[in-house]
Amino acid sequence: MHGKSVGFASQNSRFRNAKAQLSFFDKIIFTKQKKNLISDNTI
Repeated sequence: MHGKSVGFASQNSRFRNAKAQLSFFDKIIFTKQKKNLISDNTI
């Protein structure tokens, strides 16, 4: 039982890290799209 909970905790932290990286990439993509939209509108 104890080993299971430890494995779950490490899995959870890994999942949280993946989520943080995903949101980070989302921000980069979002800002890129925003810049593209603004440049498209000015043309």
